[in-house]
Amino acid sequence: MATKAYRELSGDEAAVWDRFYATFDFRPSMRRFPAITEPTPSVTWSLSGLDDDPGYTRLDRMTEVVHAGLTALVGTGSILCLDWQHPCYWVWPSLVGPENIDPPGQPGWPLSPYPDGDYFIYLAEDFRFGTFGHPWELSLCVFGGDLLDLVEADLHEVLGQVSAATVGRCRYEPPHRPRADDARYRQPADRGRWVRMPSRYLTIDGVAAYQIGYSCGTCGLVLRRQPGAPSGPLSAAAVRDRLNARLDGLDMEVIGAFAARLPRGDYQVMLLDTLPTLVAPGSRGDYFAFDGPAGWRNEEFEYSIDPANASYYRLDRRSVGDHDQLFEFAVPMGDPTELNADAIARYSHAPGRPTAVAFGLLDIEGPWFRRERHWGLFHFLLDGHHKTAAAAANNAPIRLLTFVSAGESLASDDELLRLPEIIRTDGRGKADR
Repeated sequence: MATKAYRELSGDEAAVWDRFYATFDFRPSMRRFPAITEPTPSVTWSLSGLDDDPGYTRLDRMTEVVHAGLTALVGTGSILCLDWQHPCYWVWPSLVGPENIDPPGQPGWPLSPYPDGDYFIYLAEDFRFGTFGHPWELSLCVFGGDLLDLVEADLHEVLGQVSAATVGRCRYEPPHRPRADDARYRQPADRGRWVRMPSRYLTIDGVAAYQIGYSCGTCGLVLRRQPGAPSGPLSAAAVRDRLNARLDGLDMEVIGAFAARLPRGDYQVMLLDTLPTLVAPGSRGDYFAFDGPAGWRNEEFEYSIDPANASYYRLDRRSVGDHDQLFEFAVPMGDPTELNADAIARYSHAPGRPTAVAFGLLDIEGPWFRRERHWGLFHFLLDGHHKTAAAAANNAPIRLLTFVSAGESLASDDELLRLPEIIRTDGRGKADR
């Protein structure tokens, strides 16, 4: 019987991802590069030149060089082969060969250094050296002085000189990230071959209020209220009369009153009219029960979208370009069914169109196997819970002043700047703090 050259990680061994996230400040994204803080020393090559390699000669040579370097360094020892969101392996390079047939029934390494559709990573057990393949930046980072001494010259010959845009050799600083044993950043249980990545949370005064998504850009939109989440509005007594009367444009005094309470950063500030519809989890209008799962459905793969666990308001849905869709949500800080009925009645009969205020996030997500993406624009209500409930109860529009965070959104600056045009807002602006 042939000796096994590699085996799949199992059980607690999958915790290597926790360590990888913490050590390399791993930040998966289809749009924001680089995805890791490259150690010193390291070199990153662009792989775009391999597109013009009809016989795969250069690709094969690159793979040969990397595999030979790793084999020389580990000797009879093992190395980690990590495939993001898929099974990962221990590999004994000295045993790899045609005489040792391993699952899935083919000789050779279980992964290539070329990132074919996902992050592919070779890693020494002590993280001292390895490679990181980025599928969307289309790059290969090789790190560790010993490995670079063996492969750098040959990779320069195969891939060309390192471009200024992708050069590694940057100084490695300890990342400012939560501890690896923080439950919020622990890799959840494996759902078949689809593994969730670290979550992002909206916090109020340091307390997690909502899980607002994952960090990868491909897992789908998320809206899950957290136990013990704060439920009170953000006080703005000094400008309350103006909000109750209705804003007719971007009022800098009102903007200033709320901007002073928001996290420091850049915001796309918009004033818009929208029609809220109250949605309960699992009901017919629930995005997370219908629209979201439909966007991630595929005949070949099984993907799940996390269901919502709290009521929220559906707003507008719009097309973005030829392929994407924009979905808007207004998210209350508490249960809208427990609001004061008398206050809702007062706003139901109030003249004009009162203004609510929200903290906004734009998350753009799309499954890796489809071109279409979902733009999720979440408006977390800071003020105006009763106004929004009254508008929903009467099928009436509400005016919404929203501060969309540039730093916390999973979207590019260009995509954020397109929002006013897409939504056709009444006002537009940007507050820099």
